[in-house]
Amino acid sequence: MTIGEKGRRCGSVICVVCAVVFIVACQGTVFNSGGGFVSEEDRIEIPDGPQTAVWKTRDLWLDYRYVHDANGSTLSGTVRFTDALSTNYSNLHDFHLGIIFLDKQGRVLAMEGLATGRGEFDPIAFKTKLSPPPGTLSMAFNYQGTALGGGADDGGSPSAFWIYPIHR
Repeated sequence: MTIGEKGRRCGSVICVVCAVVFIVACQGTVFNSGGGFVSEEDRIEIPDGPQTAVWKTRDLWLDYRYVHDANGSTLSGTVRFTDALSTNYSNLHDFHLGIIFLDKQGRVLAMEGLATGRGEFDPIAFKTKLSPPPGTLSMAFNYQGTALGGGADDGGSPSAFWIYPIHR
């Protein structure tokens, strides 16, 4: 490996670290400032009984089943990455998917983690019991991750991707 290649790799690692720190800092800012809101177009109503749906973004498809009944709430699903990521990059680094619980006005009540992934862009399956706080009427999803490789000998630049629908 030449000195130039080492410098590019070091720069790539620094970019990834900065992107992760930025995303984590944004999340802390919203919650430390007394909450936030999710726009109506990003909210998903939580009906009584089962709900099966697909949530699509430019980065992924989330096939999920949400069951909310007298026994509690359960969410199961599979994250599938789009071709935009899986064909242009070789590795997934520190992917996190979460759920945001919202009240009638779209105010954030709580967040929970759902799934994590690293490695290939293989589908990520999950199933979890949820604890929506009282007053929860809708939900939204958020995610963050970094795609690596994609250049000559996988030395391409990393690319951070995310959806974070919370605003003030």
